[in-house]
Amino acid sequence: MSFPWDSFFISVGPLVGALGGVWVKGRQETGREQRQAERIRQDAYEDRCRGAYADFVTATRLLLRNQRQLGHGFATGADTEHQIMRDIFARGSSLQDDLNRAGLVVELLGSTEARTLADAVVEAVRTCGDIITAHSNEIYAHQSGAAASVTAFPAANLAGAMDEANTAVKAFIDAVRPELSPSERQSRLRRSS
Repeated sequence: MSFPWDSFFISVGPLVGALGGVWVKGRQETGREQRQAERIRQDAYEDRCRGAYADFVTATRLLLRNQRQLGHGFATGADTEHQIMRDIFARGSSLQDDLNRAGLVVELLGSTEARTLADAVVEAVRTCGDIITAHSNEIYAHQSGAAASVTAFPAANLAGAMDEANTAVKAFIDAVRPELSPSERQSRLRRSS
């Protein structure tokens, strides 16, 4: 008597077919789950970038406003001992720390273009701060007797530096806006599917 191959294939065939179907379906679901997990990671990354960019712009604008207030105070003849000026100086230190932290996060998470433009923004803000610092140092030198007089505050120089800083902020915003726009996100999702 020979082995009943007919019966064997008839009984084992559906089992092998079912197992193969389960294997193929499992592979399809695994791929779908991996793509979904990648989309979730990408969305989380974009949310972190969006937050970092927003924090950076907010910190920059607050520090520029603070510097503008100091410049206005100096231009109207206030010195560093005036209470309002002392309050503005004190706030400036905290705002500078906020900008440094926000800039660091952009450096860590941002695109190459965002990092480059963030550096330009920080440099422009630093130029404004240097103008204010130079004048306040001159006032301190005069108050301590090390300098005979204080020159007029270079309001035009600060205004020019502020314009450059604001232009740098706008360039940063214009550069990162497309990175985070829904249409750009959708095209990236389509490419990854």
